[in-house]
Amino acid sequence: MPEGDVATNGTHAPEEMISISAALRTYAELFRRATMTRAGITFSGRRDLFETLGYKRELRYEDYYARYKRGGLAKRIIDIFPAATWRLPPIVREKDNPDETQQTPFEAAWDAFALRLGLWQMCARLDRLASLGHYAVLVLGLRGQLEWSQEAQRVRSPEDVLYLNAYSQEHARLRELVNVETSPLFGRPANYRIDFARHTGSSPILDDDLRPLMGGNFGSQVVVHASRVLHVAEDGLEDDIFGTPGLEAVWNYLDDLEKLVGGTSEMTWQDAKRRIVLSLDPTAALSADAATQLTAEVEEFTHELRNFLRVQGMNVTQLEGRVPDASANIATLTDLIAGTKGIPKRRLFGSERGDLASSQDENNWAASVRERQQQFAEPVILRPLIDRLIQLQALPVPSQGYLVEWPSLLITTEKERSEIALNWARTLATYAGSLGSPQEVLPLPIFLEEILEFPQDQAQRIMALLGEALEVDAGELDA
Repeated sequence: MPEGDVATNGTHAPEEMISISAALRTYAELFRRATMTRAGITFSGRRDLFETLGYKRELRYEDYYARYKRGGLAKRIIDIFPAATWRLPPIVREKDNPDETQQTPFEAAWDAFALRLGLWQMCARLDRLASLGHYAVLVLGLRGQLEWSQEAQRVRSPEDVLYLNAYSQEHARLRELVNVETSPLFGRPANYRIDFARHTGSSPILDDDLRPLMGGNFGSQVVVHASRVLHVAEDGLEDDIFGTPGLEAVWNYLDDLEKLVGGTSEMTWQDAKRRIVLSLDPTAALSADAATQLTAEVEEFTHELRNFLRVQGMNVTQLEGRVPDASANIATLTDLIAGTKGIPKRRLFGSERGDLASSQDENNWAASVRERQQQFAEPVILRPLIDRLIQLQALPVPSQGYLVEWPSLLITTEKERSEIALNWARTLATYAGSLGSPQEVLPLPIFLEEILEFPQDQAQRIMALLGEALEVDAGELDA
């Protein structure tokens, strides 16, 4: 059965699909709500911490999106992993390429495709949208295939994939699920209802005269077949359809942080005001006109329209406020947030440079990003996209399959590379021993390219210069 197709010879007929899908979604929603209702309940139901502390019990995509847009730290939490994951794009190459200096048709087509459509920027955007909600989708626009509800057909060339667009769960709603038990796609989306305009069709930022000119499906919600869609969800607990929003686990901490920062700021603002107490001397008298005049002068003084008060028979006392130091509480919350998300605190707050950086933190961070590349970015985003393109004949079929190679995330300085090279050279010299030459253990080209990380052309020039100095042919050093 073609990918994403809803079979008509299964247990249920197609007309039953919508009601079945709706029932499944309703059941899942009820289960989720029941689970959330129990969150924060302690002392056998006699205490509700969420209610007491003001935490929102049920979180929706709109909540995550609003906090991402205005929350500051929330945006950093969502952006940091996708940015690190795709900062150095992987190399996709064909297996067992006999001449690695020459690209195969598959490799050339893939590189041209990625460059033409800005693939890596799109992958990072898709990654952020998936992290923000329960899932996100990537829609493939195919030349000449305007019936979105129909299964995608094979194309003639990579250029027939006209565009890639990423949509959040808000603008790509699940419409049907495959409910044929014998299908390998059982439980997977069959089609979506996608808002191509992302609500901009009714947005005030779009000029009224421009909307009719767009035509087509822009500004409308369209049923799109799953074969035209790449579904991406991260950190799913029970399935691959619904992931865990990146802000969910730290939501309460972010609430508390806003209370502390906002409350402290408001107290500082209030205490910065000039507050005074005027008390009438028992031996003095104050007429009604004098009281009215004094009130007006106090108002002007408070709002900094005047710098003095004319008082007679009055005692003036200035009230001093005290703003509590919230730094310890804020540090605790930021530690909890960083620990929950597995992000080194220095990197989370942008102070990872220079002597503030911990090498252990950097190694742990690099390991976390590498794990995410291998466990999420590659199997959930990159390989499904490549496989879909091969299936649509938008890419040539690699004869022996393909490999995805992620570059190293650890950036070493010139000093660090030279120290590493020196240690390697000493180790090789010791190990070579009776062999007489480290070249017997590790050939010079490999030493230059793999250990010293010189590009191939620079390594060849160094070998030529070294050959001249030693009065030997560079080919001997390459042996």
